[in-house]
Amino acid sequence: MISAQTIEQIQRLLPPRPVDSHKGKNGHALLCVGSDSYIGAALLCAKAALRSGCGLVTVVTTKAVRNAFCTLPEAITVSTETEQWNLSACEAAIPHIKAKQAIAIGSGVGQGDVTTLIKAILIEKVPVVIDADGLNQLAANPSLLQLLHSNVVLTPHMGEMSRLTKLSIEQIKSDPIRVAEGFSKENSCIVLLKDYQSYITDGIKSTLNTTGNSGLAKGGSGDVLCGIVTALLAQGLTAYDAARAGAFLLGASADDAMRLLNTRMLIASDVIDAISLL
Repeated sequence: MISAQTIEQIQRLLPPRPVDSHKGKNGHALLCVGSDSYIGAALLCAKAALRSGCGLVTVVTTKAVRNAFCTLPEAITVSTETEQWNLSACEAAIPHIKAKQAIAIGSGVGQGDVTTLIKAILIEKVPVVIDADGLNQLAANPSLLQLLHSNVVLTPHMGEMSRLTKLSIEQIKSDPIRVAEGFSKENSCIVLLKDYQSYITDGIKSTLNTTGNSGLAKGGSGDVLCGIVTALLAQGLTAYDAARAGAFLLGASADDAMRLLNTRMLIASDVIDAISLL
């Protein structure tokens, strides 16, 4: 049975933010994102993770993308020292998997090859969001599906879901929740199927998210969602709860999202901006 979610339900999912909180208590996320053609995807994903309350965000990305992160000084950045994602880039990223509470991979990686990195992340069993071209590479390498587990969140839109399931978009749209539930159950992962309404399932429980509007139908929205869900995973939410809360927060009006995230949204440069107004 599928149920719709309310703002009160999402509010209860978010962990408390005690007054003695510090960055080490609020999760360290690793983002393996971006490429020369999609620098903005990396920046959007990282900023969304920070705004959603993640204590520390480390971004491993290609040379050109790392240079762009001078605009987001709150993020820790590591260059793969390569021009694109390839085996060498994956090998540079793998050591950074350790001691992270959550990982995101795929947003903006474009045509680069991250299959080696996806495999390494899945073997470690760390909570992970696989998005965008990470999903396409998962679909192109079916053996990786055997490594999926209950801490994996997949965030496909209809086209990506079609590639994962080998079903047509028309077949998926005819009964999206059945398709999402079937894939989730078969592969022991969480599916957040994006459409004008989002469907979140662990194969047993399913949630319908109805927040949002057509204004989100533009490039970058998926990268923001990836960052939000990753941050919530890093703060200790289960994969299913992080996916459904993330979908709600992306789609909610700005006022509702800010009210729910409250002090989590503050980042260091906001303090500088505030000082300038004194």
